[in-house]
Amino acid sequence: SFAHNYVSLDTQNGETGVNGFYQFAGLSGPHTLTSYLEGPWVAVSNAQLPRSDYAAQITSDTNETTHDWNWDADDISYLDEESNAFYHVNRIHDYVASVGVTEMDLQMMVTVNMNQYCNAYWSYPPHCLNFYQAGNGCESTGVISDVVYHEYGHGINHALDPSLMD
Repeated sequence: SFAHNYVSLDTQNGETGVNGFYQFAGLSGPHTLTSYLEGPWVAVSNAQLPRSDYAAQITSDTNETTHDWNWDADDISYLDEESNAFYHVNRIHDYVASVGVTEMDLQMMVTVNMNQYCNAYWSYPPHCLNFYQAGNGCESTGVISDVVYHEYGHGINHALDPSLMD
C-alpha cells in the first residue's frame, strides 16, 4: 500500500504511515480489511469506472498478523491512472510540506479518465485535479507524473496567492 492511504478493518479506521505500513491492535479471529485510493491529501475517483478498492478477509490468531497488498492488482483503471495520481499527489504534497508550505494540507479531489483528450486542469472550489482519458493520439494524462505535478502547482499558486489565478 501507499503512504497516507486510509485503511479500515471492520469498524476501525486507520492510515498508512510514510512507509505504507499500518497497524491495528487487539486483533483475533476473522476481519474484513478495506481500502480505497483516499487519504488526508487526496481522494481519487474515475469518471468512467467505479473507484478502485481493495478488500480482503484476514484472520488473526495473534496481534502480529501482517497483511500486504499492491495497488497494481486492484487499480481497475486503464493504465493505473488512479494509483498513479494518488501516489504523485501524495509525493508532491509531502515535498511542499517539507519546505514549509502548509496551505496544501487539505484533501485534493482527483478525477481521472474524464471524457476529453490531451489535457488536464486544476479547479477551485473545491480543490480538484482533473485528468483526461487516452485518445486522439494522447496518453491518459493521469499516468503522466509531470502533468500531475504541473496541475498541483496551480493549486499551490492559488493557495499562496489567490490573485495569481485571476
